[in-house]
Order: sequence, then C-alpha cells, then structure tokens
Amino acid sequence: MIVMNLVYGGRRTLVSYRRTRFSYTVPHSDRQRSTVSMSIANPPIPEGTTWVASEHTHGAWQNRSVINGVDMNDRFSPEDKAHGQMIRLPFFLVAPNGSIRVYDSSTLFGRDNQIARPWSMPFDPRHPDVPRWRR
Repeated sequence: MIVMNLVYGGRRTLVSYRRTRFSYTVPHSDRQRSTVSMSIANPPIPEGTTWVASEHTHGAWQNRSVINGVDMNDRFSPEDKAHGQMIRLPFFLVAPNGSIRVYDSSTLFGRDNQIARPWSMPFDPRHPDVPRWRR
C-alpha cells in the first residue's frame, strides 16, 4: 500500500455459481518495506474457485530504485518477473505512480504491459514525476 510504504499481494479468482464473476483474496503483507513473500501474498484460494491472476503493489517511490534512468518502482522487478513466469498467470502491479501494469508470461521472455496510465489510480504524492495538475 503506497501510503504505508508497504508491498501487498493477493490473488484474483474466478467464481462460477449460476453465473461467472471475479473475486479476490484480501491483500496481504509481511510488513517489510521492500518485498512480500509470495507465500504470504498468495493465500489459499477459497474452495470452489479457480485462481486466474495474481496482483501486488509496490510501496512509496524511493530514489534508490532508479536504475539506468528507469524507475524500477513503477516496473516489475526481476523477482516479480520470475514469479510471473512461475505462476504462468497474469500478474498485475499497482505502481507508485498510479499506473497498473500486467506481466504476461505466455511468451518466452514475458511481456510487461501498462493497462492504466500513470496518475489514474492512487499514487505517491512524493513521486518526482507527479504532474503539477495532480499535486
């Protein structure tokens, strides 16, 4: 959760009972600032549902996460991508800039796609790229 500078994770599930709908597990955190164990982030899915995706957040923007000019807070880390490859399901990220990204592991090296633009969701107001109109 950005405001608490914690990483949270959870699962999306598909529920089929008379009609199909999506549900989710309650997001979990291990209360560390920079990571969340995937065993904590991916709690058991409710009985009668199918696991269809996983999601997580990154904490607040941190200067130390800028590598080669790319803000890694707003991108999937190598560890995130490894998890995406392991689960072989869509893996979502809500980034400190308010963007939503999805990691698609169906290709050989995976694809990182932005599906909601920056500043469209809750974001870290201390992020250095916050546009003036959003302050």
